[in-house]
Amino acid sequence: QGLHQTINFENGFGWDPALFHPVGFGWSGSAVAFPYFEADLAGVERLSEEGALRGAAVLLTIGKEAQNGQAPLDIGAQQWKQSVSRGGTLVFVVDGQRHAHGRDLSDTSLITATDAALVASEAQ
Repeated sequence: QGLHQTINFENGFGWDPALFHPVGFGWSGSAVAFPYFEADLAGVERLSEEGALRGAAVLLTIGKEAQNGQAPLDIGAQQWKQSVSRGGTLVFVVDGQRHAHGRDLSDTSLITATDAALVASEAQ
């Protein structure tokens, strides 16, 4: 009792918006405290279009290679800004000095001063 639950929805599998809508009493009355998605870029875009990411935490699995001509750091910075605009957050910058490539948070890349400036400018 009193423990607020969350669950990982990998690329949205198993997600139903009813899980996050109030159904009773207690902490917001919903079945999960907040949605937590682990998703690749296509999954994030699809879930965003469906409106599923409002208030969610998202672990973006972007990998180490450029996608659609964009570097992973650029993609992450843009997705972070979009997540914040939806009232959510993006697990992307791990410890202030590294950014994540996927769910294994030990697989990271250093963020240079230039990279930090890029992320900061996107977060504005």
